[in-house]
Amino acid sequence: MVNRACHILIVCLPLLFGKGIALAADSGSSGGDDVGMSLTIGAEKKLHKGFTVGLNAEYRQTDNFSSFERFTLSPSVDYKITTWLKASAGFVFMYMPSDGKTRYRDDGTIKWIRASKNTPRYRAYVALTGSYTIARLKFSLRERYQYTRRPKYTTIRDYFTKYGDYNYTEPDERPATSHHLLRSRLAVEYDIRHCPLTPFVSAEIYNSLRRKFKTSKWRYMAGVDWKVTKRNVLSLTWTYDVVKGEDDISGRNTHLIGLGYTYKF
Repeated sequence: MVNRACHILIVCLPLLFGKGIALAADSGSSGGDDVGMSLTIGAEKKLHKGFTVGLNAEYRQTDNFSSFERFTLSPSVDYKITTWLKASAGFVFMYMPSDGKTRYRDDGTIKWIRASKNTPRYRAYVALTGSYTIARLKFSLRERYQYTRRPKYTTIRDYFTKYGDYNYTEPDERPATSHHLLRSRLAVEYDIRHCPLTPFVSAEIYNSLRRKFKTSKWRYMAGVDWKVTKRNVLSLTWTYDVVKGEDDISGRNTHLIGLGYTYKF
């Protein structure tokens, strides 16, 4: 039997997310924060002796839902060391736009424009997650180290005269880049009795290891998992990224509305 807390969550959830989307869209249209969406699909398989393997694919749009931001494909493996401690490792292939740039002269006219180009990135990570349950609240702390590398690539740079006319084009070779981050996340989820919905919130900090733990981003998330059946789970999330440093690729604070589906074997 579904209890009262579950009924309240079912009624309020569309209202809360609808209000959040409206506020995010208003912020994006006013020229402030960016707004985007994330669509994910994944599969998990429990193996013997505490191992779980998974595969996830994600598609993101940003720039007020108008621009392709990234596509990722990520296999992973988890190992449950004890009832309260889990180890994880994974690899992420990312395909996303590189950073375009416009250079201006001292008088404000455009000198050249470097075109953006979709390029691959490769990421590997390892993590430890500890969890503790009080009543029906599950608290977890995850420490994750990740290494991301973008190989060198060649794009084009268009030059313009001081009168705004096109002048000429030349190739622009961009060097490879690497980022080392430590991501620390504190999360809480509420297991409501006799309810297929599990709400959760989390806060995460991104620290750059190459810059002596300088914070590059904060991430806040709220969402709910809906266990449709024993094997099928839908997720609805709202994420707010607050950019603090140049290690973040996007460069803007971003509201991200997410919809996900996971099949569990």
